This record gives sequence, structure tokens and C-alpha cells, in this order.
Amino acid sequence: MALAPSFYSTGTATVAANGTAVTGQGTSWLNAVQPGDVFGTHKGFSIRIASVNSNTSLTLAFAWPGGAQTAAAYEIMLVPDAGRVMETTRQLLDMLSDGDLAAIAALTSAADKVPYFTGAGAAALADLKAKGREIIAAVDTLGVLEKLGPVLGGPAPLPSEAGVGLSDGDFNTIVVEGAYTITGTWVNGPGGTTYTALLEVQGRRFDNLCVQTLRYNTGAGLIVWRRRSLDNGATWDAWAVTDSPTIGIVSQSGGVPTGAIVERGSNANGEYAKFADGTMICTSPEITVAMNQATGGLFYSNAVTVPMPVLFTGIQPVGFGHASSTINAWVNARTAFGSWVGAAYTASSRASDTIRFGAIGRWF
Repeated sequence: MALAPSFYSTGTATVAANGTAVTGQGTSWLNAVQPGDVFGTHKGFSIRIASVNSNTSLTLAFAWPGGAQTAAAYEIMLVPDAGRVMETTRQLLDMLSDGDLAAIAALTSAADKVPYFTGAGAAALADLKAKGREIIAAVDTLGVLEKLGPVLGGPAPLPSEAGVGLSDGDFNTIVVEGAYTITGTWVNGPGGTTYTALLEVQGRRFDNLCVQTLRYNTGAGLIVWRRRSLDNGATWDAWAVTDSPTIGIVSQSGGVPTGAIVERGSNANGEYAKFADGTMICTSPEITVAMNQATGGLFYSNAVTVPMPVLFTGIQPVGFGHASSTINAWVNARTAFGSWVGAAYTASSRASDTIRFGAIGRWF
């Protein structure tokens, strides 16, 4: 039985002096030669072949030490398979000798566990339950969200800690979909500069729509603000309140309501009702007057001045009044920003009657 050849020399070869690229002419190196075989034995050299690129292209592991040859005879010594197997085995053993394989082998396998490295040559087991396997098996983001379900759980991170390239401090820059904790000093918000809030961001990437919903605890109750951008955050609509406490403390910032819808209160000067749009109604306590000053066929009281429970602002408030002890009388009321001035009138002299004042205006 004929032995397989120990060398290959079909065709010719071209190699430059000090070069590593060898080009063949009439060669079939892909089928006959492997990395690790030796090129140059025809010149007495033994240069290991680093790679066989094609039937006509080799790359040497070291520069060719001989002179340049063009389309000249050559010889490649073929390394026996036994030697190649031994070298590959040695390399494999070298790779396994760092303790990684031994660390994995030392673990005791169990259901719903997966091994992981805790350091160089050290390993441990971690839980991998059914839900985790479902998430790993998901093929895309939509699949992951479907496995997570509607409740993601856990606290919302600060934008800077969400791992999506965001920074804290400017609402205009938060355009990545998600839920974020907002705390500290921020600009471009709906009111003020200091917040303790939850920001939800939703977007439709195909038309650059981005919607921000800010759930803001003002101390008087929860207020929900919303705004949108049609150019993915380059410009924004104004913030608008979409939900707020019905009864509580009204407030405003820059003319924009930031508190409850209605606030009611009272003090020694009467009662008041404030509304989120800035409207305010004030009424005085009952005031005792004597309508006994004659003027023609009528009788009136001396002028009465009483303070209001809350100061008005803006335009002069409009006053009104009534007599509470008789239907045969009326009250002429005028208002200043901080007090009522008025008198009561009747058709017959009365020594003691009660009146009340009221006014409608604005608190901002």
C-alpha cells in the first residue's frame, strides 16, 4: 500500500524577500495544506504556515528569509496528523489550566440553577427560574415586554441611573420612553424648580411624538401635568394640568395653577373661596347696624368699614351685600382690595339690624 506523501510541491510559488504572502500558480493548497505545515524546505528553510487563504494563497508565520522567487519550484513539508493532534491537545490543556473548568466542575448542579464566574478560577450557582428562562428565550424587545407583563415592579430610577444615556436636571432632555424618579432641582418644569415627582415618558418614534406626564406631589395633593413634543424634544407644548385635588390649597406659578381646584377657608374677618383659575369670593361676618339716619322718606346706617378675610389683587373686586334681619332693606357696598365700605338702607327707622358684605375678584 502506497504511503501518503509527506510533502506538497504541485505548481509553482511566488514570494518576496522578507515577505509573508505566498502566491501559488497551478496549486490546490486548500485541499492539501493546513496551517502548521512547513514552507521552504526546497531552500533548506522551515517556515511555519500561519493560514491557508485559498488554493493559491498562503500566509507565513514569519518573514521569508531567502531571496525573492517568482513562479519557481517550491516544497511544503506536511506535518503528520499525530503531531498536529498532540499540539492541538497541548494548546487545549493550556487553555483549561487556568482553573475555570475546575471551578465549574466543583459545583453541584441542581434544578433551576445556572453557573457563573465570581472571579478568576472561581464559580457559583445562581437561580434561573421559569420566568427568567422565558425572558432569555424572547427573540426581540417586544417579546421581552410581553414576558414581563403589565407590571414591571421596582422603583423608578433617576434618569441618570436608568442606563439609557440621560442626565438629571432638564425636563426637555428626557425623551427616552420609561418611568423616572424626579427629585432635586430641575429646569423647564411646570412650576418652580424643586420637585419630588414621577415622570412618565411615552413616544412614537415614526413621527417623533413624545409625551411627558409628571405626577407631582405639591404637599397639598397630587397634581398631574402633561405636555408633548412633535419633534422628539426639540420644542415642547406648554405644560397643562390634567388632574389635581378638588379641595385643597390652591397655588400658582407664573399664572399657571399648581394646586387644588378649590380652596375654602375662614378667619375673624369672614370666609373665602379661591378657585384654580384665580377667581376669589369673600364674605364678611354679620355686622350689627342701626338704620336710623333720615334722608327724605328713607333711613340709612352710618358708613361701615370692615376688613376682608383675604386680600384681593389685580382689578378692583366687585362688592355686594344684604340685610339678614329684614326683607325691607338693602345694602350699598363698595370694596377696596383689603376692606368693604358700605351702608344699609330701609324704609322705616330701625335700631338694630344685621348685614353682611361680599366681594368677587381675583387672588392672582
